[in-house]
Amino acid sequence: DKNLEQLTVMYHKLVAQNSGLKVELAEVDKKIQRKDQRTGQLERNLKEMKQKYEKLLAQCASLTSAVDSSSMSKGSKALDGTQATRHKNIIKPVK
Repeated sequence: DKNLEQLTVMYHKLVAQNSGLKVELAEVDKKIQRKDQRTGQLERNLKEMKQKYEKLLAQCASLTSAVDSSSMSKGSKALDGTQATRHKNIIKPVK
């Protein structure tokens, strides 16, 4: 009779522990789902930013080549030294 009582108490403890673990599992699953969603959003943002970066690099290269070709054509037309002195006044950024 005493063994039956001990088994009953142990059974109820295990049932309570099991239900507590189920609640904890649900909470952990929700956290994982939120983290997965955030990771997905960050990956999409990163992909978008990379595309924008590549587009800006292409625009920069295009503008640089346009400025270079424009300055070369103006440089050959300049008869006095004003064009050369203007280029000396331009400060280049330090890398």
